[in-house]
Amino acid sequence: MNTLQKIAKLVVYLVVLFVVVLGISFAYLNAINVPFNYYLGTVTLPLSILLLFALGLGILFGFLSMLPLWFRWYFSERKLKKLTNSHE
Repeated sequence: MNTLQKIAKLVVYLVVLFVVVLGISFAYLNAINVPFNYYLGTVTLPLSILLLFALGLGILFGFLSMLPLWFRWYFSERKLKKLTNSHE
């Protein structure tokens, strides 16, 4: 492993550490309990957990909405590769 790879790995570790510390401080500052009303009842959760849940749902819905496009790209690329390989 050369020096540049070691530095890159160190930078990744520092960014991960920064995000973890930022997340812990966010959770500490938003530790107040808030009611969450949904169709089947009500639950009292810390605000940070509720925001994390909303962020996770947004990421999940974003990923699911991109799946058809990714599949279309994947199969189109496969078809083009097969076409170019048959002409060689």
